[in-house]
Amino acid sequence: MYKSITILFLSILLSHGVMAQLTPYEAVEAIGRGINLGNTLDAPKAEGDWAPKAEEYYFDAYKEAGFQSVRIPITWDNRVSKTAPYDVDADFMNRVEEVVDWGLERNLVIIINVHHDDWLKNDYSDDNIARFEAIWTQISDRFHTKSDSLLFEPLNEPHGMTIAEAADANKRALAIIREKNPTRNVIISGNGWSAIQDLLTMPVPSGDSHLIGYFHTYDPWDFSSAEKSRTWGTKSDKDFISNEFKKAKDWSTQNRIPVIISEFGAVHSTDFNSRMRHYAHFVEESLSRGISFMAWDDGGWYEIYQRKAKKWHETKDILIHNTTETATNLELSIQNDSTVLVEWENRNDATSMLKIERKVEEEFVVIDSVVSTVTSYLDISTTQGNKYQYRISQIVDEQLIISYPQKINVLNTERGFYGGVLIAVPGTLEAENYDIGGEGFTFSDTEELNQGGAYRTDGVDIEEITGGYQVGYVEKGEWLEYSVDVKETATYKITAFIAAMEAGGEMTIKSSLNSREEAEFSIPSTKSWTEQTSVESNLKLEAGEQILRLTINSQPAFNIDKLKLEVTTDVDVPPLALEDEISNLIVYPNPSTGKFNITKGIKMNPTFDIQVLNAIGNNIATFSLDVNQKSIDISKYPKGIYFLKYFDNQEVFYKKIIKE
Repeated sequence: MYKSITILFLSILLSHGVMAQLTPYEAVEAIGRGINLGNTLDAPKAEGDWAPKAEEYYFDAYKEAGFQSVRIPITWDNRVSKTAPYDVDADFMNRVEEVVDWGLERNLVIIINVHHDDWLKNDYSDDNIARFEAIWTQISDRFHTKSDSLLFEPLNEPHGMTIAEAADANKRALAIIREKNPTRNVIISGNGWSAIQDLLTMPVPSGDSHLIGYFHTYDPWDFSSAEKSRTWGTKSDKDFISNEFKKAKDWSTQNRIPVIISEFGAVHSTDFNSRMRHYAHFVEESLSRGISFMAWDDGGWYEIYQRKAKKWHETKDILIHNTTETATNLELSIQNDSTVLVEWENRNDATSMLKIERKVEEEFVVIDSVVSTVTSYLDISTTQGNKYQYRISQIVDEQLIISYPQKINVLNTERGFYGGVLIAVPGTLEAENYDIGGEGFTFSDTEELNQGGAYRTDGVDIEEITGGYQVGYVEKGEWLEYSVDVKETATYKITAFIAAMEAGGEMTIKSSLNSREEAEFSIPSTKSWTEQTSVESNLKLEAGEQILRLTINSQPAFNIDKLKLEVTTDVDVPPLALEDEISNLIVYPNPSTGKFNITKGIKMNPTFDIQVLNAIGNNIATFSLDVNQKSIDISKYPKGIYFLKYFDNQEVFYKKIIKE
């Protein structure tokens, strides 16, 4: 009750233009449940390069949804002159103020910062320091008349800087801000990626009573970035995150400075059920520790608000309505082919009814209500072939609380052929004509919606091109299946027609009649999403009806138009072997325990460098190959998939290797 009165009082003051002079603790309370407007004003060159430009209606949507604050990351480098007096471009400063005012006019707490300004982080020189100070002088001058609902953040994630340099940057920015903004709250952290550990090692500026600490965490990174295909939600997973929050709370108590978490989240290509549990645990830890939060929304991989469609992803209701008293530990299971059993744990003693909510298409609907002591529900109204989400909602102390959702696929037991007939081989297989059946049965797609918006509506991303359609927006691990009728046993040349902005993607095709062999395709760049090229591979197929599965093995993303399958007489020659001998590498053995022999093509330069990239594209080693060096050794690195990157005739090539 006290918290509600405080927020109401602050809102009344701000709505009447009164300078409330919020204390840091009041400011953190007012931040509450927040969101980032990422990849917008922080796009280094131009707003709109990374995500749609900011629109006023975004702030109406934030307010209506229930968010209390918006962090607006801003990158200044290309909007500021390179020489003294380092003037900020007037149009850009006006644009920043316009977006800030949209938030303040709706009584939202707003944070602005210096975000992707790596010129300072990578070179903390006197000239760059002077430029940084000039930027904050102009920000401070421009915004000093705004209400205390506007907060300043001197420097986002100062990776590349030492602790002393980050502390010095904070001190310099504070001195400038305090000249005209003596009571404005400023949020600061240490160096690095602004992780918990960076906060703990931050030298706290002395003599300033309007400071707020902040930290970011995307732990565990291999899950939240989809670096690995893994799930999240075990007790040890949760305990690790809880301990990180405890460290932040202990630091806050010790230093008498409140703390917020201003970035966290997980990309959409992570396991859906794990991602929902992940967001919910972050919210609950924030609430239980008194640490306000601001979820990261970049309009892309971490999207929460669909800016153009004016819709929200499921994470919005977790961020707004999840609490430490909502139902938790949701478990879904299939009973008797298509009946779904929903189980959960209750965490409050309220007597109000629990509502069972289910989502099949766009929105959740209440399908039943049960008394608050019930912890399971059997849904007998499901249908094979549908994908369902379930969650539990309840009214507690006049507040709507909603659990995180969980998803389950009620698979079809019968497969359908698109167009009603099997695809004849030899012949042409259109990528968009995969079998009828559903997610997890005849295809697997990360997103639930068809992002291309064309041809079919079951979730695979298909877009229209001249003369037909193509499958696009592909993600690692996605797959499509096609029922085919192979007329004769033979080795088939498979020609894939693809388009890609960047090279490096990979896909494979294998048959249900022979899972030991597969056709591998390395995707080159066409520098376009629609201009196509062809890539070839060979695969031996047995005569008869069978299923071909096309799997996306790695990114960057590419688009697939069609596959042409024809009998080849080159049964003893691996695909592209002749080309390999002329201009490419031959790597063997592959897989290997660490040592790979290299045979160079006869047209390649006698001496050249090979870079070894890990699965997410980071360079971990470089080898220089010549007549005396014909192998590489990565025994010291973990097992997994790696890529060899090399240049020949000013072109870049990639070769996948597997360390066992």
